[in-house]
Amino acid sequence: MSGYRALTLKTNDMKSKAFILGGLISILFPACQPAQTSKNEKPKSQKRQTTEANRYNIKAMNIYNEEGLDASGIVLSTLDTALILDPDNMQTYKNKASVLAASKRYSEALSVLEIAREKKTKDYQIFVMTGFIEDKQGKTQAAQTMYKTAIAACSDSIKLYPDSAFFWAEKAFFEHLSEENGSNRNQMRPVLDKFPEHEGVKLLFEMFESESDFRKKIIEGLFNNPKLSG
Repeated sequence: MSGYRALTLKTNDMKSKAFILGGLISILFPACQPAQTSKNEKPKSQKRQTTEANRYNIKAMNIYNEEGLDASGIVLSTLDTALILDPDNMQTYKNKASVLAASKRYSEALSVLEIAREKKTKDYQIFVMTGFIEDKQGKTQAAQTMYKTAIAACSDSIKLYPDSAFFWAEKAFFEHLSEENGSNRNQMRPVLDKFPEHEGVKLLFEMFESESDFRKKIIEGLFNNPKLSG
């Protein structure tokens, strides 16, 4: 489940309907995401807690996907239980921040993401989500800092997995966001040159190419979830 579930573009275009920020890449690259695992093996008791936390996490987002913001109270409560069981689970922080942001509780969402960053996370989606929310609030400079931090973290992942189209595509997307004036340059071109036969990359390239001001449309539509708004 992507932490960007609530950050969906509002559009009638079917390609962009599938464009759930971050989740976009997960949809197009389902088998290409290298597992980001810790080198330190967890004790069995901690593994059990993590497994139980994941169950609560999945339960919360299933409720949210079915009932939307009407069920935000129980969704957030369930995610809090997941965090008690596993306070280092970055996916739970992303899910909680997404629900809060969709509820326009931006300061609370930023606080959740700040806690995640304080844990020295290397999850670049934490940084870019922070940038999304700050961009939404008109804090352009702060947002740009977060996008650049996300790019750096994503670059580290590319060093570990240089043949991963997933990480190259995410980095290109973040680079597009980091263009402060909404550049029309297609950041996906070098990725397409590197992975010319990859269907996901080709689709992304077409999406970037077809929009005259793609970044502006992304930021304007960040928290408009078609499922919730009808």
